Amino acid sequence: MMKAVLLLSAILANFYMAEAIECNFCIAAGRDDMKQCLNIDGSSKVVKCTTDESPYCFEMGVDHISKNGKKYSNQRGCGGETTCDFIKKDKRLNIRKCRVCSTDKCNNSTLTGN
Repeated sequence: MMKAVLLLSAILANFYMAEAIECNFCIAAGRDDMKQCLNIDGSSKVVKCTTDESPYCFEMGVDHISKNGKKYSNQRGCGGETTCDFIKKDKRLNIRKCRVCSTDKCNNSTLTGN
């Protein structure tokens, strides 16, 4: 499970090249509660996305079962047009919300559900 979370984090790491749109950015992976990164707050920052690899903003909230019980992950950042399609392929995740958008800081909704 942590491999999936790390893979998703690697997707977010590709935002330092060419400038495109600005996106809200935060990662709270494998937490005991879903409070962190649930909304835009002091833990969030704004990043500029690359035009080549990650020209969109995305946000997602997922639940997963680990050997230590239920865990929650919330992430916001830069992604591609098919970021949510890629995440939905992992059947081990219960996706509360996953959305890709194309305007500045559009990834700003609460991640409790679709």
